[in-house]
Amino acid sequence: EMDLEHDRQLLELLDHLERELSAFPLEQARFVVKNLYSTVMQEYQGRGVDVGRCTGGRMDLAAPYQAENISQLTQEARAAFCALHDGLKKRKAEFNADIVGLIIQYIDKNIDGELSNDTMAAKYHMHPAYMSRIFRQRTGERLSDYILRIRMEKAVSLLKDGRHSVQKISQMVGYNTATYFSTQFRKYTGYSPREYCQRVLSR
Repeated sequence: EMDLEHDRQLLELLDHLERELSAFPLEQARFVVKNLYSTVMQEYQGRGVDVGRCTGGRMDLAAPYQAENISQLTQEARAAFCALHDGLKKRKAEFNADIVGLIIQYIDKNIDGELSNDTMAAKYHMHPAYMSRIFRQRTGERLSDYILRIRMEKAVSLLKDGRHSVQKISQMVGYNTATYFSTQFRKYTGYSPREYCQRVLSR
């Protein structure tokens, strides 16, 4: 499987290609590059990537036939593969930004539900460790810390509201027992929920 997102693999491929092409007559070399482009396009089309768009039109089956000599042909091929490499990296960064946005939306909407790494990773078809890593890269915050913070902020606003019992609030922010919720709340705020109401909210 081709994976042109890794710099070292790309450079090795290009150096190898340049050595191979210099051994062919121009007509044959053009044919080799065109076939290589075609293979790459099919490979990435299977992954939902439009190589033409991804490379800004650089990787085009007609392009090898416009080269007037081997040197020009290898330069063009190098430029096309570098454009694909950059395009794939950009696409991956955009995907990561989008997926983190979706994770944040999901957490906000399901604050009372099961928000374990495994559950969310399965939902977005990702490995839990990879999901956690890109979340931290994009937000600067660990996923588990973000979930805890959002739950506690919601709990504080519900306590301020004053209409719900601690038992009810614990369920509304995704805890099975009021005891465990109270323990987490104390770790986060320094107070139990009742103390928080008496000492902080009544000021």
